[in-house]
Amino acid sequence: MFHSLRDPAIPVRWSAISTLGSWGPVNDEVIPTLIHFLKVKDKGLKRQAIFALAQIGPPAKEAVPLLKKLLRDPDKSLRLGAASALEKITAKTKEKKGNREGEKEKKKEAPPPKHS
Repeated sequence: MFHSLRDPAIPVRWSAISTLGSWGPVNDEVIPTLIHFLKVKDKGLKRQAIFALAQIGPPAKEAVPLLKKLLRDPDKSLRLGAASALEKITAKTKEKKGNREGEKEKKKEAPPPKHS
């Protein structure tokens, strides 16, 4: 699979990037490889990498700084894709935080147990 990422044919690389996203972080090379494609000139490859990182979600958190930079890209589709990816990568982390805060509030609100 990784050899396809170096193929001279861009559609082959698109397909390989997309496949990595569907695999998720199966090994230590997947996310750094996708991050590499956020830095290439080809917008199609960048879009595929953004989408793949979004599919992976929170384990792709190391891509957040580059995705934030892409929010200022002149290309609207890259900005929108980066925003969507950031939402998916950070959403579950925020959700977990929110759930923990909600649990703390419930504990504070619960009446003390009655002892007989």
